[in-house]
Amino acid sequence: MATSSPSILTTNDSHNTLISINVAAQTPLKLTSTNYLSWKLQFHTLFIGYDLLGYIDGSKPCPSATLTHNDTTRSNPTHNLWI
Repeated sequence: MATSSPSILTTNDSHNTLISINVAAQTPLKLTSTNYLSWKLQFHTLFIGYDLLGYIDGSKPCPSATLTHNDTTRSNPTHNLWI
């Protein structure tokens, strides 16, 4: 089985970075009926390491779907990445 490191896709906006993580390579411990706490710690550490925990616990809320500037409304690119 081949493993790969995470890849980063960068959009035109420097604030919009989409990270693709090979979770199977990063988390060797598979969930069973007896190892929930170890498995949870493994994922919690992964989420902290990639600064993703806020998306899971809600501390980083979803951006609004649209932006309004000078009475012009357009799609919010950060919302599109969120979805």
